[in-house]
Amino acid sequence: MFQFTHHWRRKRYALYAAPYDVLAIPYTAARRRAAEVAAVSSHHRVLVIGAGTGLDLEWLPPAATVHVVDVSRTMLRRAGKRAERLGAATFATVMDAGSLGYPDSVFDRVILHLVLTVVPNPEDVIAESCRVVRPDGLVSIMDKFIPDATRPTACRVAANAVISFVLSDITLRLQPLAAGAGLRVRMRERYLWGHCDVVLLEPV
Repeated sequence: MFQFTHHWRRKRYALYAAPYDVLAIPYTAARRRAAEVAAVSSHHRVLVIGAGTGLDLEWLPPAATVHVVDVSRTMLRRAGKRAERLGAATFATVMDAGSLGYPDSVFDRVILHLVLTVVPNPEDVIAESCRVVRPDGLVSIMDKFIPDATRPTACRVAANAVISFVLSDITLRLQPLAAGAGLRVRMRERYLWGHCDVVLLEPV
């Protein structure tokens, strides 16, 4: 099952690569705000997980040392071209977000924008983010969550079986994910009429 899911993710994002920047336009304001509150400086070491075509690079200081990882080589090629255009110091690697090939506590900032709702193992991904961020670092999240105080209805869960296969999970709650990884919410704002959250997490 894992091999099938992993293979499908690679194929899916290879197909999405060409129109991705256009599809992501509605999230521009949230992405910009997420970068603003993350307060990345030129001396920071940053990890962008699920970097896609590198849209987050537009809002990061070119002098920061940025590692971008993604499951799709097609996406990373586009991210590399964007980094070259921006003059950014970027290192791109094909990597599984749930099993990062980095030592503990090496990044000042970890960026997870539109990632947790599209991976099959969000608990592993956020746990790995906590592992590689420094104790005084921050994890930046921009994604679509349902309210923490609610549980997904039976209809929503049933629909999610199809929607999550082609788009994203529509049943995720942020707080249980963060708490399970040893992270706490430092800041949370809502965008797109409440359909998108900009969140800063810090290690407990």
